Amino acid sequence: MRRGDRIDHYETVRRHKDGSLIEISLTVSPVIDEHGAIIGVSKIARDITQRKRAEEALRAADRARTSSWQCSAMSFATLSARWRVPSESSILKIDP
Repeated sequence: MRRGDRIDHYETVRRHKDGSLIEISLTVSPVIDEHGAIIGVSKIARDITQRKRAEEALRAADRARTSSWQCSAMSFATLSARWRVPSESSILKIDP
């Protein structure tokens, strides 16, 4: 900040007045006078709690979908290993 750089979208957790925790995106910018000297700092905090919850819900759904697919693929592989197709026939037989 001392060099005049801006900090864009720094994500962090803060405590709300009511004591609850909220996730925020923080942007911090220097306030510069006509001589180029930093005379202050401007900050904007945006509540991104709902967005973070939605992102986590999407990740959880993706994990569940992937897990379900892997389980069904493993079940198919297990069944496939027990099936045998006779060379002259198209009938599937299951080994005991």
